[in-house]
Amino acid sequence: MIARMTGQESVSGPPDPRFWQGNLGLLAGIGFLAVMAVLFATVMFGVSGLMASEKAAYDTAHTCASASDISSCRYEGQGLIVSTPTDKTGKQGVEVSFQDLGGKIYTAYFDVPQQVWPVDTPVEAEVWHDLLIKVNGVLTTEDPNAMPVGGYRTAGVAFGAAGLLLAAAFAWLFVLYRRELARRAEALTGAVPGMQVIPLTPDMTNYLSSGSLLLFKSPQQAAASIAGAAVAIGLAISIYWIVKGEAPLFFLGYVWVACLGFGGASAWLVAHDAWLAGNDLARGVFLRASGPFATRVRRVKGGVVTIVSIDERNLAMNFSTPLQSVQPGTGQVDYLPSSGIVMEIRDESGHVLWSRFVQVPVAVG
Repeated sequence: MIARMTGQESVSGPPDPRFWQGNLGLLAGIGFLAVMAVLFATVMFGVSGLMASEKAAYDTAHTCASASDISSCRYEGQGLIVSTPTDKTGKQGVEVSFQDLGGKIYTAYFDVPQQVWPVDTPVEAEVWHDLLIKVNGVLTTEDPNAMPVGGYRTAGVAFGAAGLLLAAAFAWLFVLYRRELARRAEALTGAVPGMQVIPLTPDMTNYLSSGSLLLFKSPQQAAASIAGAAVAIGLAISIYWIVKGEAPLFFLGYVWVACLGFGGASAWLVAHDAWLAGNDLARGVFLRASGPFATRVRRVKGGVVTIVSIDERNLAMNFSTPLQSVQPGTGQVDYLPSSGIVMEIRDESGHVLWSRFVQVPVAVG
């Protein structure tokens, strides 16, 4: 299972290969962040567009000729104070009832504290699109001209720029990843010097078949459950949003992208190890790389792991305590081609330094 880094590490041997080399997780992560950045940019521009449209509609609206229809005009009339509530942030508010509008009550709050009107105090007020805009000439927080259109546009530009940078990084990493895949495919042909392609041993086959390397005994079912939960969350939010009608329905598209994106990424993390192990089992071979190898001990959330690197490749993290004592040097490293799981390490003389299947006394130094 992929371990999560915490940044504390102990390095021995030559430098590791470049961290982005053949890193599918990094490639997928950058791609997902690029999509989310572009998504947030469109949300910011969408919100700013709605605000600008609402502001323009308010500025061009005329005063209502009568109280019978105030759907597309500004209603100005006298109302009565019903109460003076305070919201959770401490802003002073007011509730005003209009007899000419059938006794309907409108609520609004003020950015700046105002006088506290006694109940049943008559006030001159303005209503537009079911929003209480003014009370005795004082603008409320519902004033369309106070909406932060510029702030949302600035945020949209920032997210858009970040999305373009991340998209460029994704394209670059994708090219490098394809090159690394081609290099690994060449190694499987046996044409690379210092690299042997050998059939899996019975121990390796049993190890891959048992699923002992997986976090979940049924990773496909776990991944399906995570994806199903993401869909259920998306449906619940959609139903709530439609019933409440609190925001434009096109925002639901962003909600679904976020839910399916996070759900898909989580499901991929769960099923990824099983997929790699399945590839190794289907190929039926392992690689024996000869040459200088390095070891790197890192502290992660799950404990301490060792990473072995050889042939310009970081192999899979291993929690084996004896492997932490293996010093860098020159020899042979047996590992699985897809998952990168280390099976055995030997020195130049063929002496086994560490094995996944046999307890080996490790010589330190």
